Amino acid sequence: MEHEGTGEWLQRVLRQETDVRPPRKSPESEEQYLIRTAHVTLYGEKRPAGHCELRRCGGALELCTVIVDSEKRGIGLSHELIRLSLERASQDPIVTGQRLGEHVAPLVFIFTRSAALATSLTKAGFKIQPARRRASRLFLWRSASANLPLRIQFGLAFERFTRTVTMLFRDRPKAKQQLGHVSDYHLFTRIAGPLPEREEPMTTEGIVALGMNVVRVTEKDLENEESVKIKHATTEKTAAWDEGE
Repeated sequence: MEHEGTGEWLQRVLRQETDVRPPRKSPESEEQYLIRTAHVTLYGEKRPAGHCELRRCGGALELCTVIVDSEKRGIGLSHELIRLSLERASQDPIVTGQRLGEHVAPLVFIFTRSAALATSLTKAGFKIQPARRRASRLFLWRSASANLPLRIQFGLAFERFTRTVTMLFRDRPKAKQQLGHVSDYHLFTRIAGPLPEREEPMTTEGIVALGMNVVRVTEKDLENEESVKIKHATTEKTAAWDEGE
């Protein structure tokens, strides 16, 4: 296994995964994007093992770009990505853009058509939202996103439109895949807050970077499913990740 930086790894994995955002133009631009984007990355000894991002949207947070390296699947890393993201969202006003002393746990939502990810979300306390007819859609068609507040719906529509246009120029197969399966994506929502207790506490020491918890997972930790236990990342205050916004 060759060493691989975060930007290089994201470039490669984002090209392979059809249900996530398109990769940036270069590994360097990926790393610059992460400087201003709240995220959690789990590392192995030679390259990242898992990654997810928290994107502001209409006063809420969208949990997105949840990816696990193909060689590290099936050992619970998606559960840890979600747990760490919710932990930071419930504690850190920097992530939500709120003022110090006025932090309120935000709504966190995610769209997915992955059964494995849906299982992780359910275990973390997310609830699936059924498609409904709402006044915001003139009651003409059912939509899961109609359950979200209007402000979030508008922000989500703008982001998805921008992403689709980008993909049409950079990656048409990915755009076709996502548009063709738009009805297969399910909406899960949760208010960030206390998390379910872990039956088996994590053990690997954590580090803090880029305004979010980033946990280092060693190859020893990944040898078998029973030995994968990652310690709670530290909750010390971190610098703002969105200074460029």
